[in-house]
Amino acid sequence: MNELERIEAQALHDAVVLGGGRAGMAGGAMCISHERVPIPELNRAIPVGEHVDVGAIADWFGGRPHGVAVPPGYVGLEEMLAARGYSPGYAWMKFRRPDGNPPGHETDLRVE
Repeated sequence: MNELERIEAQALHDAVVLGGGRAGMAGGAMCISHERVPIPELNRAIPVGEHVDVGAIADWFGGRPHGVAVPPGYVGLEEMLAARGYSPGYAWMKFRRPDGNPPGHETDLRVE
């Protein structure tokens, strides 16, 4: 996980806690849970450590529905999750591009 992803995980932690949920580290992941807002974005584990302990993550959630993100570079994490009864959810990808105008996308859109 890169520095920007770590910052995102910390910001998500703070937002969930301030909004009445709970968050903490478990099994090498930032775990967030908000029982009153049952959406995947607020009920998931985001690996931030070098190693991930899927059992510790499951214990942290205590049977409550949740997802576990599988960032690139966590070799074997998908198999560990499957062995614990997790199944694939939906694809969630991040895209990035350099600063400046995108090539070939001229527009007359104005933001006022």
